[in-house]
Amino acid sequence: GYIDAGDYKQFILPLLFYKRLCDVYDEELADALEESGGDQEYAALPEQHRFQIPEDAHWKVTRTKVKNVGKAIQDALRAIEKANPDTLYGVFGDAQWTNKDRLPDHMLRELIEHFSSQTLSLSNCPEVTGHSRPFFRRPAAEATVPLCFHSIHSRGVHHAYPNPSSTLA
Repeated sequence: GYIDAGDYKQFILPLLFYKRLCDVYDEELADALEESGGDQEYAALPEQHRFQIPEDAHWKVTRTKVKNVGKAIQDALRAIEKANPDTLYGVFGDAQWTNKDRLPDHMLRELIEHFSSQTLSLSNCPEVTGHSRPFFRRPAAEATVPLCFHSIHSRGVHHAYPNPSSTLA
């Protein structure tokens, strides 16, 4: 399959953001486990995480898919948006992940494996999205999607999903 360079952002940015969300979630889980002496229930509490990642929507689960990878990605992204309606609803856009002519399973698997080689946690990669760092550090209720994508834009990538009601400095 061939993806025009101009269309690449509608696939790469959401995939990168998905990986980042899951890595930050994992980091928060590890911190909460350490803080609580290994209490799984405590570590899983919503208060311990900036964003909720449903278990079946985690990057690690999607990474195991071999067939219908685009559908698995699409389902995971929608589940994360649904679990975080006030902060992430619509953030992943409307890319056609299930179009196997443009995105065959092998291509998506290669992208997933490429991103899997990096840990995009806060401690490991605090500047991954430039000025968007506050997006991951602020409470979810205060988080704004435009801030995240504006920051990526300041590093040379165009706005992937601007919010028409916001103004970006």
